[in-house]
Amino acid sequence: MKRILVLSYLFISFICHSQQGGIIGKGQIDINKIEFFRKNYQWNKEYFFVVSFRQPKSRCYYDNFRNLGKTESAILKFGESVEEKSIRNIFVSSDEKRVKSYLDFKTTYSDVENLVLNTFFEKVESCFGLVVINRKGQYMSLAGEYVTKDIDNFIRFQV
Repeated sequence: MKRILVLSYLFISFICHSQQGGIIGKGQIDINKIEFFRKNYQWNKEYFFVVSFRQPKSRCYYDNFRNLGKTESAILKFGESVEEKSIRNIFVSSDEKRVKSYLDFKTTYSDVENLVLNTFFEKVESCFGLVVINRKGQYMSLAGEYVTKDIDNFIRFQV
């Protein structure tokens, strides 16, 4: 009986966690937020702004701040493999203290005023997120794990 209860609990936990990721949002941000991103994250002449986001530890069921160095190099490789080259590709973390030694303010940043979290992932429980915004402020976001193809697809739908 104990085994059945434990297995049931594990199964339900797995389903709940797997349903939290992969949530796609889309919409439009206002000119003030576009200007905020331009000022605080050096988004200048590029047509697309790609944010790889690390959610707060409290929203993730494991330590999503492990292996930061590997994550940073993987994100930089995203930019090389994405088909569209007019992009500003950055890594943003919700927990400045945990990533302080990795912040270079060129490709890695903290979430200034929690704008990324509050605008795109406010009610989402996941470990990671992806946001692609075009110059007009149209965006698509994905909560959870993602791959380069997701970025390419988001860009293709926004052109």
